[in-house]
Amino acid sequence: MEFISKTPIDGRGYRGNEIKEWLQNWKGENVESFIIIDDDNDMKPFGSRLIQTSWMKGIQEKHIKKAIKMLGEKVEWKAL
Repeated sequence: MEFISKTPIDGRGYRGNEIKEWLQNWKGENVESFIIIDDDNDMKPFGSRLIQTSWMKGIQEKHIKKAIKMLGEKVEWKAL
């Protein structure tokens, strides 16, 4: 797997704010869709894009199916 970037970590509030900052500063190709896979739920304002896992069980098949479906949906993230 190749990583092309990572979100900033500022610890000042919701993780969603760090994701928003990343989206606003991204200089690569347009982001047409995205998902957040995490075992935490502090993703405001992107809670609708969250696939919440369990720290005990990790990513399960149901999460993968949901991720595939969600990635097929275009999202206007600036409106979130």
